[in-house]
Amino acid sequence: QRLTESRSELQTPSLSPCGRWLALVAAEEGEQEVYCLPAEGGPLRRLTYVGHVLHIDGWSADGTSIRFCGAHRSIHGNADAQLYEVSLEGGPIRSVDLGPARNLSTESAGLGRVLGRNTVQNSRWKRYRGGCHGEIWVDASGEGTFERILSDHPGNPVAPIWWQGRIYFLSDVDRTGNLWSCQPDGSDLRQETKETGFYVRQPAFGESQVIYHRAGSLCNWESGQEIGEVLPITLPSPQFHVQRKFVYGSEEWEDFALHPKGHSVALSVRGRLASMPLWELAVQQHGKRQGARYRLPMYL
Repeated sequence: QRLTESRSELQTPSLSPCGRWLALVAAEEGEQEVYCLPAEGGPLRRLTYVGHVLHIDGWSADGTSIRFCGAHRSIHGNADAQLYEVSLEGGPIRSVDLGPARNLSTESAGLGRVLGRNTVQNSRWKRYRGGCHGEIWVDASGEGTFERILSDHPGNPVAPIWWQGRIYFLSDVDRTGNLWSCQPDGSDLRQETKETGFYVRQPAFGESQVIYHRAGSLCNWESGQEIGEVLPITLPSPQFHVQRKFVYGSEEWEDFALHPKGHSVALSVRGRLASMPLWELAVQQHGKRQGARYRLPMYL
């Protein structure tokens, strides 16, 4: 079931703990901001007015506020973006006050927290090994003291999540992004999925399974599997954007030349060559109909 019909691209949707609301990033009024809508569909409601929201990171445990990553106060653009919260009802935003970070996850049955810094999706920055690779920091006691783990990890660790007593994250050690996990102190490192060819992206964690995106499909993974099972999803749609469309040449013409006797005009429109009389008859296309681009028409 389709939920939205918007003017802009909608990104990083996140379902509230109660299952009633969806938070997402949209640019309906120019800049990327936090919006929400009912999970069963409905109008988008804008919650922030900061001007540079990067992604939704999650919800508070009680579902009353949305955590997001924003670069509106950053000095170095997206490089030192920070985490903020905004109420589901809107109003002023609040800084999480943990410095530059892109991800934060809390232990479900305890006080532990895991923080991701420089954790740009490695599917976007494939096989990056430079100084801005991802960092994972853990506050095991919840007292505010974070320690970095996996500092010598050879891949690019991103998207850390505290789940079932372990830290799960994405890494491309084997040149393809896969799901990995370790203990909160960085020990017992293991590769959970062994996908090849296409990166594992945007994992979402449930009670006993993980849903992730890979090669345009959603996959369901459970502990012990090497490859997630592709979920069969049917989304009825008229596929409007792949149907034939007609573009008005008057808005797309590039060059023109008037016939020396003044009775015709030659045009290049969207890279195609055409001519037509000024007051009667139809337009004629010249040259190859497809596969070539023409410019600067001229009568000789």
